[in-house]
Amino acid sequence: MKNNFDEGFFTPLALTIVFSLSAVVMSVSMLAAANERMLHSYRNAVLSRKEAEALVYRIEKNIQILKDIPCDSAENQDIAFLLASDCGCDVSVCDVSTGIHRQFLSESFFECSAVRDYISSQGDSAFAEYGWIHPKLADKPFLESIASDFGTERPFPLVNTFPPFNIYRMSEEFLAAVLSFCGIKQAQEKAALIKRSLTAEPDSAEIAAMLGVSGAHPALDFIGTKTVFWEVTFKTKRCACSAVFAAVPDADSPGNIERYMLVKKRISYKGDAV
Repeated sequence: MKNNFDEGFFTPLALTIVFSLSAVVMSVSMLAAANERMLHSYRNAVLSRKEAEALVYRIEKNIQILKDIPCDSAENQDIAFLLASDCGCDVSVCDVSTGIHRQFLSESFFECSAVRDYISSQGDSAFAEYGWIHPKLADKPFLESIASDFGTERPFPLVNTFPPFNIYRMSEEFLAAVLSFCGIKQAQEKAALIKRSLTAEPDSAEIAAMLGVSGAHPALDFIGTKTVFWEVTFKTKRCACSAVFAAVPDADSPGNIERYMLVKKRISYKGDAV
C-alpha cells in the first residue's frame, strides 16, 4: 500500500514538473524567436536607412545640376532623369512650392477677389506646403516677428526676393489670380496668352511684353521660371523615401541659385517610418 501511495503521489508531481519545465522551455523559445525577429527587423531598418541615406546623398549631389538650367518647365523630363542617373531606381519629382502658402502671404493677397475665387474652385490643391518668405508678399508685422525671432532684419535664406512661383508649374487659373492681385488688367486673357505662347526659355522682358507692363512691374517679382522647392521620391526593395530640396538664392545675385539643400526627408519600410 505504501508503494502504491508513493507511486500515485509522485506521478502527478512529476507530470506537473515536466509540464512546468516544458512551459518554461516554450516561453524561452518564443522569447528567443521574438528577439530574433526584432533583431532581423532592426537590421532591415538599419540597411534601409543606410541605403536611403546613400541615395538621398546622390540625389542632393545630382540636383545641383539644376542651378545651370534657366527654366524648370513642365515639359522638362530631364529633371527626374538627371536625379536618377546613378541611383539604380525610379525617381519622381514634384514641385511643392508653386502654390499659395497659408502662412507667408499677406492678408491683402487673400482679400483679392480673384485669389478667393481661385481658392474656392481648387480647394486644398491651391495650396503649397513649402516656400521661402518674399518680403513683398508678406505682411509687415509678420516680417517684424520673424526679424525679432532671428535677431536680424531679413534672415537669409528664409526671407529672400527669389520669385516664389514657377510660371511653367502655374495653372492658367492660378496665374490669372496672381496677375489680378498684381493689378494686371485683363488678367485672365493675359494668363491664357502666356500659357499658350511661353517659349522654352523666356526672360523677364518677354513675360513683361506679354503682360503689357515694364520690366520693373511687381508681377515679375513673384513669377519666375524656376521651382524653389522640389520633392523627390523613390522606392527600393527595402524602403520608400521622400526628400525635399530647397533652392538657396545667391545672396550677391538674388536672381540666381547658389545651391540646393536638403530640408526634409522621410524614410519608410514595410509600412513603418524609420
